Amino acid sequence: MMAAAYVQGREHMVDCEIWLGTAKGERTTIGSATVILPSRSAARAAARAQ
Repeated sequence: MMAAAYVQGREHMVDCEIWLGTAKGERTTIGSATVILPSRSAARAAARAQ
């Protein structure tokens, strides 16, 4: 599940909550992750540079 999305400096960040669960819906393993995503403007700049 996405917990938060924000821009930090020039990087676009997404915080995620991650879990594994049983068939009964019990969460057995819980964790979190932060993902850095490319921005659309950075992708366009990279395409122009090629």
